[in-house]
Amino acid sequence: MNHAASECTRASSLFSPVRVRAAILVAAIGVAFYLCWVMIGPFLAVITWAAALAMLAHPLHAGLERRTRPNAAALISVCLVAVVIVAPAVFVSQRPFAELSEPLRAHRQEQVGPNVLKAPKGQGRLVRFLLQFHQPLVYILPLSALATAALKGTVDGALSMGR
Repeated sequence: MNHAASECTRASSLFSPVRVRAAILVAAIGVAFYLCWVMIGPFLAVITWAAALAMLAHPLHAGLERRTRPNAAALISVCLVAVVIVAPAVFVSQRPFAELSEPLRAHRQEQVGPNVLKAPKGQGRLVRFLLQFHQPLVYILPLSALATAALKGTVDGALSMGR
């Protein structure tokens, strides 16, 4: 009997409110980390390049900061990095694409076709006009004014609509 009572106590302590709350919080933190990762994902390449440039230019910045004010050192460092590192890197990376030979271009055009965008089918003026009002706030404002009028009175509801 004592063994059965201890099993019952262990099972009830396994799903105690404290443990359930802790499990929910751990799951919520996991979901939050995942959403942060999804949000930061597209920027990882840019952040990596920025960190590499910052590490590369830090000795220059530290030397300039000893000689000048911090803001002036930051301005000079950014300008020097842009002129000495970024501009040549952009030029060198674009050069191979500019030097594609004519036979290669012709071959790619035969394979893929001409590099031409098809003009989208135009919408009428009325549809374009009505699409201007297809915004969430356009729908939320009158609903909030109606709710305000119902709860607080017509004067407050009318003021919500700007009348």
